Amino acid sequence: MRYALRYPNRYSLLWRRDCFDVEQSGVEAAGTVLYDRVKAALAKGDSNSKVSVETEVIAAWSLVHGYVSLRIQGTLIDGKDEVSGMPRAAAIVDVLIAGLGGKRPGRGRRPTTV
Repeated sequence: MRYALRYPNRYSLLWRRDCFDVEQSGVEAAGTVLYDRVKAALAKGDSNSKVSVETEVIAAWSLVHGYVSLRIQGTLIDGKDEVSGMPRAAAIVDVLIAGLGGKRPGRGRRPTTV
């Protein structure tokens, strides 16, 4: 998220398949590596999920990219969670993790790195 918010135009180009050859650029390979890492991390978790790990990865991917897109467009602004005091980006990741079967983080917890 930090990269996307710091370099919104570069981030936006990553998803513009009409602007460059994705296979030649290495973007697709890099994305696959990241996707596989998220999938492996979720597969290791102690989840009672009623959906597949693949569906969980897509949910995580969608949440993060949706949040970043809304921030870049100016629809959402940076802020802090009113209950935990965590940066909003870290708090939404924790909400996602809790929804995927992880333990809900408590107040005063060290924020998730995003």
